[in-house]
Amino acid sequence: MTNIIGFPGQASGMPTSPSFLHGWPFLAVIESEEECALPIRGRAHDDGPTIEINALYVTRADLEDRSKVALWLCPTLLHVCGTVLAEGLEATDGVGRLTSQRWRAFRSEVSRQTTMGWPQIVAAARREGVDYMADHLTASLFMESGLDDRLGDRHA
Repeated sequence: MTNIIGFPGQASGMPTSPSFLHGWPFLAVIESEEECALPIRGRAHDDGPTIEINALYVTRADLEDRSKVALWLCPTLLHVCGTVLAEGLEATDGVGRLTSQRWRAFRSEVSRQTTMGWPQIVAAARREGVDYMADHLTASLFMESGLDDRLGDRHA
């Protein structure tokens, strides 16, 4: 696993991250080890939420290009949010196997941006559905965190 953006945790790599992700140290961006991988995809690795890129299609410059962020960040976050919610619904504790420091930081950030505790979020996913809540969490992370403002009009 080659970390191409940098985050605290198991992998190590380039020391800096794009300025628009500076507040999300829980999110890893790595190169996929699969030859036929999608260009970009969100993954729920045991050690934390991860965005995998296929370096054949996506360059570091593509990741740094703020005009392209909404095209890849929202869909990958949606997948990660859906996976963590599905895991929470299956687990008796509402968390399941995703208990690493980075997952705890992710759940904390989601709770902060939605002004809901994690148990409330899982209960809402049970009531409203995983797809609805994954969309809500993604929108909260993207909009309420201020990331959308930091990107400015360049992503529209």
